[in-house]
Amino acid sequence: MELNKFSLFTGLSSVQITKFEKAITRKKFLKNDEIIKEGDSGDSLIFLLDGEVKISKPLTLVTNTNDYDDREKELITLNSSFYPFFGDYSLFTENNQRTANIVANSNGEIGILMAKDFFKICESDYQLGYLVIKNITRNITSHVVKQGDDILKLTTAISLILEN
Repeated sequence: MELNKFSLFTGLSSVQITKFEKAITRKKFLKNDEIIKEGDSGDSLIFLLDGEVKISKPLTLVTNTNDYDDREKELITLNSSFYPFFGDYSLFTENNQRTANIVANSNGEIGILMAKDFFKICESDYQLGYLVIKNITRNITSHVVKQGDDILKLTTAISLILEN
């Protein structure tokens, strides 16, 4: 596994990265397999080691009194050359729920690092823990800033449409 290429491990030595590598379980997946389902309990970080995935969220817009629009809004397609990891949000939310759906666009492989193992490693070496939590914070913050920008663009577009 080339864990040193994942942004989560930026600044860590090869010895520190090996601690995580030993705790990661590899799992193969097939095209169209559901890797993460929004709302499920999030008890792990998931690394895309090989293949391509699609990340989406349900629109969940109420269309009448008892009906929801359950179509999916595709957010992004990622392949393993970007070294993406998922599940960081659920490790730090109150109810530890997954925040999106991730479905395989190809056959591939993921690495699964259970939350209990992740935190155990971080607590056993405070310098390592600091660097990894700093990297996760940077990742989450960049996503939140992008989401805020997207919301601003959307509300501006809606305002312009309503003005006309």
